[in-house]
Amino acid sequence: MTINYLRRYLPELTLGSIDGLVTTFAVISGSEGGHLGVVTIIILSLANVFADGFSMSVSVYFSIKNDKRDNGKLCMSSASATFLGFITTGMLPVMPYLLFGSGVFIYSMIISAILFLLIGAMKGILDHHGFIRQSLFTLLFGGISCCIAYFLGFLIDKII
Repeated sequence: MTINYLRRYLPELTLGSIDGLVTTFAVISGSEGGHLGVVTIIILSLANVFADGFSMSVSVYFSIKNDKRDNGKLCMSSASATFLGFITTGMLPVMPYLLFGSGVFIYSMIISAILFLLIGAMKGILDHHGFIRQSLFTLLFGGISCCIAYFLGFLIDKII
């Protein structure tokens, strides 16, 4: 990927990357909070990564096509960038579970925190909004989302 490609598709890459990471790690967090097993965590996470990534990319495709902003090539490139960002970052928090099984939530958290910081930094550098500010904002947003999922899983587990 070139810098020009990154700049052109930064909104789609960022949207896909952040959403892929947030939704997948939220699934993991909610599952851990609810004391679900490793197999369930892996199934839900992988189903989320591929189904939600596909859904987002199709939504981006039709959003651009319906706005009549450009031709089919732009629609497909934007959708592909969204899918690429989603799948790439969405898979990484699941990797400790796939490789090592149970007891790896802390590793998934560390991976996710690093990714939130890197995505924010990339966005901050490429759109000139300051990489530290964007990194911290992205980490805060992602962290809050995943805390909500963890505590909902915990509460539901206690209620049911």
